[in-house]
Amino acid sequence: MTALRELTADEINTLAAIIAKTRPTGAPRWDPAGIRAAFAKVANLDAAEVIKATIRLAQDREARTPGGIANTANPCWSERLTDVEVYVKPDRCDVHGTQRSPLGICASCRADELAGTDTGPAGQRLPAEQVREIVGEIRDRIAKQPQ
Repeated sequence: MTALRELTADEINTLAAIIAKTRPTGAPRWDPAGIRAAFAKVANLDAAEVIKATIRLAQDREARTPGGIANTANPCWSERLTDVEVYVKPDRCDVHGTQRSPLGICASCRADELAGTDTGPAGQRLPAEQVREIVGEIRDRIAKQPQ
């Protein structure tokens, strides 16, 4: 562990300048001197932990000053999971443009397949009108899903 106090004055100045410049657009600006003052209050702590907390606080648009760096009870001292979800574009059906299942067929294609096959006990078939209604409902549900 390297304590923050073990960094040189030039390293602290550089770090404070970088943090001051990386505040989000529209967020209150921080003065490097204020960042250095907050660093002085946590100088005995692990430098890496102080830097991580500083970055988290610096990205908070509501943080008006860097004073939260000096308060280890501040939420910036706790790592948090991101709210960002990674979106992977699903494989799309060439006919319907809908998402394919892991089996490689979309629900609409499957509904089309089922429309002509036995669907009830003892080989009973659904009436054609009922099959069209079911297929239409399935397609409507698929169309309403986020893409």
